[in-house]
Amino acid sequence: MDTSVRVKRYQDKRQEVLRVAGRVFARRGYHNTSLNHIGAELGTTAAALYYYAKSKDQLLDNCRKLALQSIEAALVEGKQKGANGYGQVRIFFERYAELICSDFGRCLVLINLNDIPQPLRDSSRERQRALHRDVRNLVHAGIEDGSIRPCDPSLITSMLFGAFNHLTKWWSPDGPRSLQAVATSYLDALATGIAPHGAPTTGH
Repeated sequence: MDTSVRVKRYQDKRQEVLRVAGRVFARRGYHNTSLNHIGAELGTTAAALYYYAKSKDQLLDNCRKLALQSIEAALVEGKQKGANGYGQVRIFFERYAELICSDFGRCLVLINLNDIPQPLRDSSRERQRALHRDVRNLVHAGIEDGSIRPCDPSLITSMLFGAFNHLTKWWSPDGPRSLQAVATSYLDALATGIAPHGAPTTGH
């Protein structure tokens, strides 16, 4: 068999293993997941998984890294395609919704950082902090260019990540709303607010 074919088969199988591992981690949690659980989901043995990863921790780390790589790429896409700060934020979160509702994204969001080993926790936390910092900078840029009204960029960033991350807990492709529709509704609410134009905003 040609070497390139073997490499392609290995890469495809590894991607499948990681995707299933991410799904199982997200569903069961870190502590309640073993290589046996992942192997059973794949229809193979735990021993066969060592061809693709040395340990459960390495599988988890690879799943989270793939999620973060995709999210970081989405941030670059937002910066490149958005006409202003608001546009960049909107493009990023439209893509972010898709990514975190994937198997890798759910693994990133639903696994409690405090549950995973220290080295994995530290590297993942640093990359997530950098991501939040970059989005705060987009919000700040929007304030500067007038596409976002004056506000606290940290609060807006935390609100957006909180709302979108919560999608992993309730949104289902079998539900009545598409992911795109939900993301659009979230972002429209951010852009226009929920009170009618001219109405008092205090509620009392």
